[in-house]
Amino acid sequence: MDLDLLKTFLEVSRTGHFGQAAANLHLTQSAVSARIRLLEDELGQKLFVRGSSGVRLSEPGQSFSKQAVRMLALWEESKELVNQGAEGQVRLSVALAPAALELYAALWIDQIDRDQPKWALRLSSQAHTPNLLGGEWDLYLGFEAPKGAGLEVLQLGELPLVLVSSTPEDWTGSMIEIDWGANLRSLHARRHPEARLARFGLDSPHAVLGLLNQRGGAAYLPQAWAGQLDKNLVVVSGDRPLRVPLMGSYRKRGEQAEAARSALLLLQVALNGDCGGSTHLS
Repeated sequence: MDLDLLKTFLEVSRTGHFGQAAANLHLTQSAVSARIRLLEDELGQKLFVRGSSGVRLSEPGQSFSKQAVRMLALWEESKELVNQGAEGQVRLSVALAPAALELYAALWIDQIDRDQPKWALRLSSQAHTPNLLGGEWDLYLGFEAPKGAGLEVLQLGELPLVLVSSTPEDWTGSMIEIDWGANLRSLHARRHPEARLARFGLDSPHAVLGLLNQRGGAAYLPQAWAGQLDKNLVVVSGDRPLRVPLMGSYRKRGEQAEAARSALLLLQVALNGDCGGSTHLS
């Protein structure tokens, strides 16, 4: 089917007027009318109901409108895939744990931009580990790995976390939880069995730091932040850092497996060069 017919149909549908659609498409009104007639002849259905003030979609037109949008989207996606192969481009859909997105996204993008200028990454926060085998995501970065026999997991390092509190002598009832993964929850429970469950949880480490400064409380924050705390916050005395793994996962046999692995290794390179920053791993 001629894509120009679909685009013309959707523009008439959007504007409700042949003349306005013609102006937007830089065509004559007679050319727009001819395209719509040709499309209606091909489908064997009247797509518009004409009225004195313009046109509106008929019942068959409403059904066809959804299909037309899908067909044009599929065409654009196909063009992207062809161009990707022709120009050496890579497009990766990346799911990240919220805290990982906040800490590592900018660093990762900078490294990709320097080393792989033809690559494109779509980074999205995911509160739960995604199903990489479903195909929606090419890779996942977080503090625990998704489960699945068809996945490859790379540990990029460990993030040291320290327990920070505004009341270091009595913090056990004032925890604010950042989701650093199941490993930290287990380590914390073994080290501090007396601590009560956190009443509040936030996805953003920076937001938690701001909240601690405003109203007090306790939370695990990156050890690299310890030297930048306000005077009302201190690291709990005698509490050694707990280390959580930063892990990247991708499908072993996915079309983007090689690119996903390369992207994770580039992040590792960036992290190793960020020894003084808040993202520093050990």
